[in-house]
Amino acid sequence: MMDGQADLDAVIARVHLNLFVFGPHRSGCSSRSSSDGKPMPAELSELEKHAFERFHPPLRGNVVFSSNRWMLYAVFLGWFAILSAEKCVAQPPPPAPSIDWRTGKDFDKFSRSPISVSWQHAPLGDHLAKFANSQRLSIVLDRRIDPNLLLDLTVNNVSIEQFMLRLAQASGTKFCRFGDCYYFGPDENVERLLAVDALVSNLQQSKGALFSRSAAVECAELTTPRALLRRWAEANKFEIANIDLVEHDLMRELNLPPMRLDLRLALLLSQFDLWFRQSKTAALITIIPPPEKLTATIRLNGYDVDAQLLDRIRTSAPGCKVSKSKRSIVIAGPSEALESARNVVIESFTPPPRSIDEKRFQLTVENKRGLILNAVAEQLGLKVIVPEDCAAVLEKVVSVTVKDATVEVLLHALFQNSDCTYSLDATTLRLFHR
Repeated sequence: MMDGQADLDAVIARVHLNLFVFGPHRSGCSSRSSSDGKPMPAELSELEKHAFERFHPPLRGNVVFSSNRWMLYAVFLGWFAILSAEKCVAQPPPPAPSIDWRTGKDFDKFSRSPISVSWQHAPLGDHLAKFANSQRLSIVLDRRIDPNLLLDLTVNNVSIEQFMLRLAQASGTKFCRFGDCYYFGPDENVERLLAVDALVSNLQQSKGALFSRSAAVECAELTTPRALLRRWAEANKFEIANIDLVEHDLMRELNLPPMRLDLRLALLLSQFDLWFRQSKTAALITIIPPPEKLTATIRLNGYDVDAQLLDRIRTSAPGCKVSKSKRSIVIAGPSEALESARNVVIESFTPPPRSIDEKRFQLTVENKRGLILNAVAEQLGLKVIVPEDCAAVLEKVVSVTVKDATVEVLLHALFQNSDCTYSLDATTLRLFHR
């Protein structure tokens, strides 16, 4: 009757899978009992009956369920759960949405655009990322800076670069523009990268040269820096010496606009207090300690230059040589002095007035926060962007009383003691969840 033990085992498995999925009393199925009184599915073949009888020994006493049978169910469930978990783990995370980052002249122009921002108990890393995405400004936070640092910061009608400077001061860091992104990090590293960016900007190098090769920087969260370096080496066909000097780390997600290879290497390695050198005779890049001193020349465009500003720059950075043209300032000197001189220039800028700054509000109202916000936005012609995690905040009923208030004062009163902060430019109000 049996073709072999393997056949019987396969049938046993099928019988129990059948019983597990449908049960002996599934709807629409009759049942009958085996010789020992156990319920038996009606649709079993002779071979399946034999398997059923073999797997279920006769019942003794008042025992109703076979422990073997339920043990098999438990094993099957565990096996199914393991396979499901493995399938879930194997799925790659969904790709981050592509962002059309500002670059070149668009970056230059936007860096002087006016903005108002109110952050209360805001985690630095989370709010920097949200601000970067909403403004299409790529921002890098150094791996050594705590992303969970909480900030309280309110600025009204300042330029984007002035806001970056306030952020750096509030977080105990420094910042610089590096390529087409803003970088926040420790003092010495920011000063070094500011000088490197200036040196590279003034460098004449053929487009085919190794360091001139440009590519976007994309790496998923938990990527190791060594893996990223090896990926760049493979893509650009060079070897890396001393890669073991880069300590093991798990990186945050990184998404940056196209950047030269030398800038990419500097941005990554400098966060480990390392640098690099290209071999003159081979496709080899060696990882080395960072340079101690750098001297560079930076050119700051788009600023009104007068004698008073030049005097303030020279007082702030006595070791620098300062010259001017009609709408640009040229500063040459050591890296540690360039940053101080640049800050003086950034602070000298006065953003153009916005029409919304001329409006004054006088009101006493109790209503849903979202209804009040929509009424204000309609008066000012503002577009309001509300993420899903801020929707509940707008449903809460609040009382607001202001007199002869600017839009910033009104917004501060509207969102105080809530879980939302905001940024405001000339046309758009964006909410952020803390």
